Amino acid sequence: MRRKWTRRVGCLVLVALLFLGVVPPMVTASQLGSEEVAADINLANTPGFSDVPTNHWAREAILFMLETELMIGTSASLFAPEANLNRAMAATILWRMSDFAWAPDLHGFHDVEPGRWYSQSVAWVAFANIAQGTGVNTFSPQASITREQLVTMLYRFARHFEVDTRISGDPLQPFTDRTTVSPWARDAMAWAVYNGLITGATATRLAPQGVANRAQAAVILMRFYEEI
Repeated sequence: MRRKWTRRVGCLVLVALLFLGVVPPMVTASQLGSEEVAADINLANTPGFSDVPTNHWAREAILFMLETELMIGTSASLFAPEANLNRAMAATILWRMSDFAWAPDLHGFHDVEPGRWYSQSVAWVAFANIAQGTGVNTFSPQASITREQLVTMLYRFARHFEVDTRISGDPLQPFTDRTTVSPWARDAMAWAVYNGLITGATATRLAPQGVANRAQAAVILMRFYEEI
């Protein structure tokens, strides 16, 4: 399934590029800024991140994200698994997953300056209607992303590439805090729970407004990549 998905995304991107006559912009380590610095490591071996020991609960997912180059370290020696994932990082991960799809740099967000390591990522997620602003002309790139915001971006990403997102029943029924899911995130959260992308903070609490850290995000994203 993964190869089929990769070929499908690649074909869609290639057709778009041929039609528009452009080449997707490349991102260099210097453009990523201090928050995400490409680690000079051999991804075929165990990464030398001192904060990801061999017994870390999310190690498999973190290694998967590194091997696919969807996530990189916050420095050459740190992955920062417990640090919160912010909206700029989430946008960048999905942009990489789209194979650096092209988008016009016309996002209109006053808090996303041109030339930042996440500028092109934000432009694409806004252009593809995968992520919207947090207010009038604001994207809040440094704001920590919530669980419902993350799965909503994944849901919209899947729909953007015409993945079947139909579900059956009410996957949110077991959770006592299901009514706290924001109306705009309910379909996405139900889809994510139905497909096993996200589980509750406990057996009965979904915690939709809880913040996703980088380790948790790696697990969710690996499940999404493998499921699709």
